[in-house]
Amino acid sequence: MTLRKEQGHRVCEHGPVIGWYRGCEIFSFLRYANGDYGEFAGIAPEGKDGAIVLADVLNDNEFLVYPGLIYRRIFQEVSDVPIH
Repeated sequence: MTLRKEQGHRVCEHGPVIGWYRGCEIFSFLRYANGDYGEFAGIAPEGKDGAIVLADVLNDNEFLVYPGLIYRRIFQEVSDVPIH
């Protein structure tokens, strides 16, 4: 199991590995210590130079996780978010 720091927040829980991308696990979901919770939504497109193309990629409820994974933020009641 690999827990990574993403967007300055500590991952405190994640779902099962559903694939790999650029040598990193793709988890079905991520839950951060600050209560943010996201489900895997896809992989960000790359330009011809291999850089991630962010224009018009993320919806308001999505965030990007290294190395280019898109997660959809799921809003839950604070009481429903266990922190380990």
